[in-house]
Amino acid sequence: MNRRALMLMPMILALMILAPSQGAWAQPFPQRPIKLIVPFAAGGAADLFARTLASGMSTELGQQVFIEVHAGVGGLTGVDAAAKSAPDGYTICFSGAAALSAFPFMLARMPFDWQRDLALLTMVVRVPEAVIVTPAVGVNSLQEFVAYARAHPGKINFGSAGVGSITHLGAELLKSEARIDIAHVPYRGIGPAIADMRAAALPDVPTTREAGYPAVNSDNWYGLVAPAGTPAGILKSLRDAAVTTLQSPEVREKFESQSALATPTTPGEFAAFISAEQTKWRPVVAATGVRLD
Repeated sequence: MNRRALMLMPMILALMILAPSQGAWAQPFPQRPIKLIVPFAAGGAADLFARTLASGMSTELGQQVFIEVHAGVGGLTGVDAAAKSAPDGYTICFSGAAALSAFPFMLARMPFDWQRDLALLTMVVRVPEAVIVTPAVGVNSLQEFVAYARAHPGKINFGSAGVGSITHLGAELLKSEARIDIAHVPYRGIGPAIADMRAAALPDVPTTREAGYPAVNSDNWYGLVAPAGTPAGILKSLRDAAVTTLQSPEVREKFESQSALATPTTPGEFAAFISAEQTKWRPVVAATGVRLD
């Protein structure tokens, strides 16, 4: 064996040692369970939607997608935790509407910038909001309610899921468009507010557009996001699993049973929707002076 052959042997041995490690780097995603942060209290609509999504994604990805509740400040703290997580695909977040579209106008400084710190995967679900009134008021349509409210300024209370929530802002938008004076009573979530009203969804009730207020559109919604910087291939795997889940008849039916619509989108469509929501809510927040500082 000559000297050249002897020199090449350590190099060949080194390549043989490195080969298994390089093969490990190429393993497909995911290799372990994925955490889905839900920034709202357990037991509400967001929790139900998120668990349904997580179950379907677990099947599609071949790894468990488990729920971690991280509630606080109307869903803001959970999204912030996701934005600051490692961008490896193993932490994603079920973001609510207000954290991305309304809270930026209620805080002097947001803890994250959705355009810089988050990767949008898809919208998940839209939940049409309804105006419901206790029978004691004696009105049977939105027009009758507006007339009653104008005749009794400051005498009617309205409940919401909390200060700055989409249900709060939706009512403020109605106040502005209908020129009525009604007082806000924030709840600790929409569940208790609905329980106090004891009313179910009514499919025959006209929309606010049909009732003469086309600008009053305040659907609640939830979307799936990941930390910015997550590799494109991993984002695609996550989004494909989510979209396939949302397109399944079983999931659509389950969402519809909660008066909600499964709404898969492209990341670009999701970004455009958030921008449009911000354009809508900015003047409403400014007019009401709602602050979370």
